[in-house]
Amino acid sequence: MKNLQQKAGPFNGSFFHELTPSDIDALLFKSARIKLAKNTVVFEQDEPGDTMYLIESGQVSLELITREGKILTLAVLGKNEFFGEMAVMDNAGRSCRAVAATDLQLAAITREDFRALLLQKPEIALKIIAILCRRLRLTDNRLEDMAYGRVRERFLNMFADPRNGDRTIKITKTHQQLAADLGTTRETITRVIKELRTEGWIILNKGRKGNSNSRLQS
Repeated sequence: MKNLQQKAGPFNGSFFHELTPSDIDALLFKSARIKLAKNTVVFEQDEPGDTMYLIESGQVSLELITREGKILTLAVLGKNEFFGEMAVMDNAGRSCRAVAATDLQLAAITREDFRALLLQKPEIALKIIAILCRRLRLTDNRLEDMAYGRVRERFLNMFADPRNGDRTIKITKTHQQLAADLGTTRETITRVIKELRTEGWIILNKGRKGNSNSRLQS
């Protein structure tokens, strides 16, 4: 496995970057090699799984299919990264879909072999936990950004009048009331309004006396 370790550069979040050469040898000793063409589905969301994968070459797109049928790209993983580990660890269905973003070569490791290795070398388990924690943090940040984008879009659809390039928004509610209407938090509404003002939008609170361009009540 020396060639594989040599090819594994300091890729951010790389699985191999966290492990020693002996860890890698132990992990890949019983793995099966799989080659897939671009756009091939490695596994579907919610289907049962008993195999995790290490990317030896190529890229994999991890995609979440929403209830509305929209496809959200959670991450694009490259050489020396792993995926599919959640179903191997908790016996649940796949949390997302994995698709070959390019031609792909994978090392497939079964649940049985993976768990046996973790029992034999618990230090590998600790390294994997650290990687998963970082991934979860990144995913949370990405989902937060996507949620914010939807709130901003709904806010503009509800109040903005794009005719004749109009960039004025007239509101009669507080931040808290707006948050309830849009299914979000008061802090997010404040962030949206602040960002829009920075971009040149005029926010008018018609429900307050005095300055019509006054700050919205919170």
